[in-house]
Amino acid sequence: MAGDSVGGNMTAALTLMAKQRGDVRFVHQSLYYTTDPAQRAEITASPLRATLEDATAQAIEVLKAAPRPADGARV
Repeated sequence: MAGDSVGGNMTAALTLMAKQRGDVRFVHQSLYYTTDPAQRAEITASPLRATLEDATAQAIEVLKAAPRPADGARV
């Protein structure tokens, strides 16, 4: 189980949940860096705090920055 940034927080939460339930046992956990509590108000660290407008604007920026497939490439 591994994660970085928000993934690090999710990794920690999932590992704790698995320990409580007792149904999954992880061999190793790597937290590269977790979200700083001061950053949790930002929508990139806590997406559930985002409004629909925030989420749409963020998605558009991510899509604009994404690499484009070559002409004729199957996606």
